[in-house]
Amino acid sequence: MFDVIQKARIENIKSFTPRMDLSSIFGRRADLFFKRTARTIPCGSWFKQGETGGQVDIYPGSRLHLLVRLQSPTV
Repeated sequence: MFDVIQKARIENIKSFTPRMDLSSIFGRRADLFFKRTARTIPCGSWFKQGETGGQVDIYPGSRLHLLVRLQSPTV
């Protein structure tokens, strides 16, 4: 995240907006990932914001994968 903040500061960027095409791809990938897990069963857990059929709001992958992705974000 420091790289993103530094880029914004150096280039005088006021905000970032995710690309919708990439956001959609990420959403489809997340849906496919979670179909293989127990997180999609009908229960009102914290990662579904208490909704039994809610959207899973956690990273679709391991913590190690998330940490690697966060080390060098695409900007």
